Amino acid sequence: MSDISVNNILDTFDHNIVLLDMKGTIVDYNNKWKKFAVENDNPSLINSDIGSNYLEVTKRAIIDEDENSTAKRAYLGIKDVLEGIKDRFDLEYPCHSPDEKRWFIMHARKVSAHDRVVIYHENVSKRKKAEQYRNLYSKILSILNESSDYDKIIARVCLKLKNKLEVNAIGIRLKENTDYPFFYQNGFSKRFLDFEDSIIVKSEKQFFCAIVGEQERDSSNHFLTEYGSLIVNDPAVLNGNTIESETETETETEYDPRMISIQEGYSSIAMIPIKIENNIIGIFQLNGYKNNLFNDTNIVDLLEDIASNIGHTIKRKETEAELKKALLRLQSFFEYSPLLIGELTPDGTYERANRALNTLLGSKNADIVGSNLDELLDSEIARIYKSRLSKTKEKGDPLVVEDTLTVDGEEKVFRTVLFPLYDENNKIISIGSIGEDITDLKRLEELEKSNLIVQEIHHRVKNNLQVIISLLNMQARLFSYDPQFKNALVESQNRIRSMALAHEKLYKADSIAHVEISSYISDLVDYVTRIYGTPDKKISLHKSIDKVHMDMDLVVPLGLLINEIVTNSYKHAFVGREQGNISISFESHENENANVLVVKDDGIGMPDDLDVDELSSVGYRIIKILSQQLSATMDVSNSNGTCYKLVFEKL
Repeated sequence: MSDISVNNILDTFDHNIVLLDMKGTIVDYNNKWKKFAVENDNPSLINSDIGSNYLEVTKRAIIDEDENSTAKRAYLGIKDVLEGIKDRFDLEYPCHSPDEKRWFIMHARKVSAHDRVVIYHENVSKRKKAEQYRNLYSKILSILNESSDYDKIIARVCLKLKNKLEVNAIGIRLKENTDYPFFYQNGFSKRFLDFEDSIIVKSEKQFFCAIVGEQERDSSNHFLTEYGSLIVNDPAVLNGNTIESETETETETEYDPRMISIQEGYSSIAMIPIKIENNIIGIFQLNGYKNNLFNDTNIVDLLEDIASNIGHTIKRKETEAELKKALLRLQSFFEYSPLLIGELTPDGTYERANRALNTLLGSKNADIVGSNLDELLDSEIARIYKSRLSKTKEKGDPLVVEDTLTVDGEEKVFRTVLFPLYDENNKIISIGSIGEDITDLKRLEELEKSNLIVQEIHHRVKNNLQVIISLLNMQARLFSYDPQFKNALVESQNRIRSMALAHEKLYKADSIAHVEISSYISDLVDYVTRIYGTPDKKISLHKSIDKVHMDMDLVVPLGLLINEIVTNSYKHAFVGREQGNISISFESHENENANVLVVKDDGIGMPDDLDVDELSSVGYRIIKILSQQLSATMDVSNSNGTCYKLVFEKL
């Protein structure tokens, strides 16, 4: 094959290629080889032209005895290929120019059918830079995810980027009203900060920060990226090509923000908006003396990703600070509440206890956390309490109990509410307990004191139940991502609300033992409607309720029962329908000494082959238990919807 043919073949490749004989002498090269030499200040191809010994040139480049020097490794590798020890040799090496950092891989290959060795150099700068950017981004994310204060995190991120990207000044501006003062900066002179810490426009020559900080991006501005970042790589922009139109009436003393950057010597500037949910809350600013610091789109993408993560970090840290404050306030409420508040494991070991509970069950200055009920109470009382914990865990519903305990030789009566506490997996991990010493109130009841005192008992019970509702509401917000679990908490709240409403009615009633049932049922049904009614369904309520005064022992289970039935109608009866009707009637039959409750909907009803007695849902089990508590006969029919009819005796 002629030399011209070989040269033509070599010129078809994109790499810098040189052909050596077996002594290491250059016998041919392609145009890329010559172009690379010219671009690197060797237009005469000194030591790189035909006839030069490439192996000897490489050997002369060894300037020390370091076994790992690039030149020595290259020399030994090429030598091995020339001597037939190896068929191939590859070496990655840096070859930085004054303007940019570059990396190449030298490939040496023995040409099998000829006594020749081909060497070509592959430019891998883009890959190396991409790797460096990925590594840098990974380190920045690691810093941003640390648990330290975010001012320290911001400082570390800025210093890391300043060193790696070789910028001369870097800072974070955070929005305050309409301004963006520096929250952190490193490298900016005092003079620059005196002029530029505030970016409220001092003249009609609006500068970079103010433009980046605008919420509405000007798509016609070619200095702005799609993300809204402003990138300048050429000092000519600072010298005359303004971003905003200039006024023709400026004076010599008028503030010109461009001049500050020119006088500081900056040629490259990057302004990256820091956003939270598309709202600009700050600006990430990097200034450098070199040209074209940000002409690589990979760098701009990296900085925009980092700015986005800085926004997330700031939001996360602010949220954590707010949660910490809220937690401290809740801790104070917990510790100093006169209620007896605690948290127990299902086996009866206290995990938390406030001061009032510690004072009651512990010795002086002792903490009962870590102690089991067996250690704190008599064996029989401990057994009863543990059975209640098991029942609360099993049912998943709050349990209200009253107990008489001997404290310091005196009998005291306590009303306690037990309720389940869940983890993030919707698993019950502990039982909450809120108790109150109602000894004095019980004594007043026994002595048949005034109506006002008896009403006060119900008021306190209602308040205690409201505390539980609030606690469950807080838990529901923590599990907003789990609709099924959140719905279970809401249903528990509604059941407690029905009890609280009964106590509220009694508190406001003239009688100390009876509730006027019509207003109670009406208010209860209206409350369920507010919770489960939706604008996309037109559900009409029809109420026909006799005005009857009922004993409290009947009102509470009756209210819970109505709550369950009406809730079921709203949740299940009108699936796939835009409208429907729910009817509630309550009649008092004096002659028969009976009360009749009918709750009916005209929804889709239950399947015809369904055996109601075999239903195992929590809601239906509650309905059955409550009907038994009322000693009521219950009939469930499935004609044109679902109808519950309960008949029970008056007390």
